[in-house]
Amino acid sequence: MSKNCTFSLTSQNWTDSPTTRTTTFLFYSILSTVAETDVIILKLNQAISKRLLELLDKQGITQYRLYLLSGVPRSTINNIVLCAYDSVKLRIIHELCQGLNINISDFFNSPLFDEENLEP
Repeated sequence: MSKNCTFSLTSQNWTDSPTTRTTTFLFYSILSTVAETDVIILKLNQAISKRLLELLDKQGITQYRLYLLSGVPRSTINNIVLCAYDSVKLRIIHELCQGLNINISDFFNSPLFDEENLEP
């Protein structure tokens, strides 16, 4: 049995500049209450968004910090998180991985990218 993802609009505050100005960023988080037999089907851009949010959380860094580390524009990072793009260039993912100090294979080494979890 497959289950469609639902998205919830959430806000998060953090200091995003050297002047300690606090900004609220909106992002979508994928919510799921899934039984063991259910499969979540994601679009590829949704899986990339969720994986990026997982890695940011794991490393304890903000989108702003990732922009500083990777050189990928803040607006691009935010658009990836918001699933504003239907697809994301591999070059951008590679630059984000450099900022996260991980290999591109580490980025895609997640159940999110298992074929059975992705929309055909």
